[in-house]
Amino acid sequence: MKKEDLLKDEFLKQFKTGEDLMSFLKDIQRRGIEKIL
Repeated sequence: MKKEDLLKDEFLKQFKTGEDLMSFLKDIQRRGIEKIL
């Protein structure tokens, strides 16, 4: 998946609430940090 794909409406529509989006972003951040370390 490209970074640009994350900004498409089709992708973003899967999140029904702000909490859904924040949960996804936290997971992505955690996984990214794990890969960096």
